[in-house]
Amino acid sequence: LAAKSVRAAPQMFSEGDIGVLPPLGVYDPLGLIETRDMRRYEIMEIKHGRAAMLGFLHVIALHAGI
Repeated sequence: LAAKSVRAAPQMFSEGDIGVLPPLGVYDPLGLIETRDMRRYEIMEIKHGRAAMLGFLHVIALHAGI
């Protein structure tokens, strides 16, 4: 059997931060988080929110026949 490589959650996050789950800590199964750059996540969240709002308006416009 191959030895399992268990990667510990980054210690840069503390309990109460966004994305920190109480029993698991930071959910990062692939180990992609290298830095605690929350500004990047805020920018992505705003971008995705805007895209979702435009998609919703598109559906409303289609149903209205515009």
